[in-house]
Amino acid sequence: MVISRVEIRQMTGGIYRFASHPYARNLPLLLIGLWFVWLLLPSGVNIPFFALLPIFFIATGVGVVSGVPGGVGPFEVMCLTLLPVNQPEPVLAAIFGYRLVYYFLPALLAVALLMTREWRGGDI
Repeated sequence: MVISRVEIRQMTGGIYRFASHPYARNLPLLLIGLWFVWLLLPSGVNIPFFALLPIFFIATGVGVVSGVPGGVGPFEVMCLTLLPVNQPEPVLAAIFGYRLVYYFLPALLAVALLMTREWRGGDI
């Protein structure tokens, strides 16, 4: 395939097949999001990072399966259900921080890059 004078070869099989899978591409972002949620959890929730991993992935899976855009609602309910917390407000604040990092910052960066390109008169 040729795009704008640059030839792109499609690699198949082995690690390339795994790396091209949507879940494999999103795994680093999910792990960064999980790390951010773990950092923002209140001190009353003493849960190790690797114990939070299955909770986070289950909640993410429920959010994806629900069909709700961004999994907003089912993700939070599963996190609150599976985490050992007495007060949900600090956990919801941590999840809100995760949402800011995972959704808002990339969107803000994309808008800034698009505006820069438009101001320079470049084509999209």
